[in-house]
Amino acid sequence: VQGYDTLEEVLCLEKIWSQYNPDIVVIAFLPNDLMGNVTGEAHRQKKATVITKDELQQHLHITALTRRLLLSNDYIYSYLYSNMGRADKFSSILSKDIQQKIFNTEDLLDRAFNFCLSKKSVFLVLSIPQQFQVLVKANSFKFENIDVSNIDTLFSQFAKNRFLWISSLDILTKEYCSKKKDLYFRYDGHLSKRGNDILSNFFAEEVSLLLEDFKK
Repeated sequence: VQGYDTLEEVLCLEKIWSQYNPDIVVIAFLPNDLMGNVTGEAHRQKKATVITKDELQQHLHITALTRRLLLSNDYIYSYLYSNMGRADKFSSILSKDIQQKIFNTEDLLDRAFNFCLSKKSVFLVLSIPQQFQVLVKANSFKFENIDVSNIDTLFSQFAKNRFLWISSLDILTKEYCSKKKDLYFRYDGHLSKRGNDILSNFFAEEVSLLLEDFKK
């Protein structure tokens, strides 16, 4: 569901599980999910920015063109992202706020894992990187206190000996390095069809290996 964070995914899992009785439960995780994750049943107020029709017509084309030109360059895209506060979650020195978001997310993943365990379902997480991570790693860009692999490192350690954390950062980085063709839409950061194809094929292979282990 578009816009769901981990909290909403876990609540949805608990609500609909009995309709499907799944053998395997998969949660897709993106680093920006951290920012909305809270523990408990808290509701969040979301506000939308309102733009009038006149303002939209006057500024949209020049803004869109300028942004597209800037974002088409790997370094400029990565540099702008790293300086807009959005890269805080990839910092090698995490702020107290980000640390709390990580703790919240660990609690939610633990809640989902224990729920699945009680239902005798296998629980696993597919970690999907943001475009920024792939571009930085593929180009070996260096930004102060930035480690684009730190999220996967932290959560894979948390998941160890409990549930499977499948990181797709390396496979997407490898693909981008070899072909130099975008896997994401530059303008909004969503995976393109090609990016989704690569991700889904990779995930299918990982799940196939998991099922082979079950057979053994």
